[in-house]
Amino acid sequence: MSRQTSRHARPAAVALLLALAAAYGCRDAQPPAPPVAANSLVPLGVHPGTVHPTEENLPRRSELAASISISGDSRGGGAAERFARRLARARQVGAFGAVEGTPDQVFGNIEDIAAGEDGRLYVLDSRYNNVRIFDASGRPLASFGGPGGGPAEFRAPEALSRDRQGRILVADRHNRIKLFAPQGASYAVQGSISVRFVPEDFCLLGDAVFVQGIERDAFLHAFSASGQRLRSFGAPYATANWLVREQLSDGPVACSEEAGTVVTMLKYLPVVYGYSPQGELRWVSRLEDFRPIRITEEVNAKGKPRVSFEGDAPYDIAESLQTAPGGLVVVQTARRTPQSNRDKLEFAELRTYVLSAATGQGVYVGNHLPRIGAVTGTRVLAGENDPYPRVRILEMPGAEAGR
Repeated sequence: MSRQTSRHARPAAVALLLALAAAYGCRDAQPPAPPVAANSLVPLGVHPGTVHPTEENLPRRSELAASISISGDSRGGGAAERFARRLARARQVGAFGAVEGTPDQVFGNIEDIAAGEDGRLYVLDSRYNNVRIFDASGRPLASFGGPGGGPAEFRAPEALSRDRQGRILVADRHNRIKLFAPQGASYAVQGSISVRFVPEDFCLLGDAVFVQGIERDAFLHAFSASGQRLRSFGAPYATANWLVREQLSDGPVACSEEAGTVVTMLKYLPVVYGYSPQGELRWVSRLEDFRPIRITEEVNAKGKPRVSFEGDAPYDIAESLQTAPGGLVVVQTARRTPQSNRDKLEFAELRTYVLSAATGQGVYVGNHLPRIGAVTGTRVLAGENDPYPRVRILEMPGAEAGR
């Protein structure tokens, strides 16, 4: 898959309001009420004034597989370094999407991108609630989906991927991952996976679908294609305040078939995790230049807990997490500033890293690349929404250029 995170970069205040609204409105049930202290509406263990993320939720130095810095002091191992050199030299060879034009030329909001072995491109549009299919050059071929609650419709599409059978899977924030099988030139709905949480992202490894979303004290859940839950793992952010816990436990996920590893990064933390498909934590790495947003627990006038996000200083979020050939993952973090938020920009700066999915070792690439939606062969597909939605096709030099 993997998808882009935004997930994509709405201005901070709007994104957080939408995320909270989704947390309330897209679940089967509200989170259970936490225990309450006598003569108080504040749940036990909630401490107004606590600032997150706390040190207890960040790994100790002795636990890290790697500390990766933009200074270039880190060493990512041969494969990651060679690929990073090639990625840094990627150049645009095509683009599609227009400010004005016919419906198949204009995107509303590019949410995710996937690529097929046949060169076809699949673009998830979260404003028009559909999936559009293009050939390798960007020529429109077909589309499916639309707004609504029907079997083949979407309410809030969040991520898409293509499996080994050629089916397209789309995550809808309204507790579904829908499966579409090829039918003629387009696709028809084949079934769905029902989840009891908001599916923030998902990826495919073997015959399992790994879905990111908090439930049962875990934020990663493996399902079969028929919808059977196989296992849940990944400890969520530890706090008694469920609002903080929910917000700081979501993020992107990517599955590396070559490394046999599920890689994830919590959206507001500087940490990348690698898990086995069985849920064993294999490695933890830290992006040293990642600046978390300041999140503070508060209590409103009625004594109920709430949280505030303080965007009055520059901060970073996990923006994109993609698999790449050679058992690698490409991580991108978005730097937002008060100025970029006021100007309603997706971000002020986008930083790109390459990590080994097997070891967590990695290197910094640079801040000149667009938001990457998929990497296949020597091609890089990027989806951006500023200044208008479009897909950019980049080409990397061959493998010999990374030596």
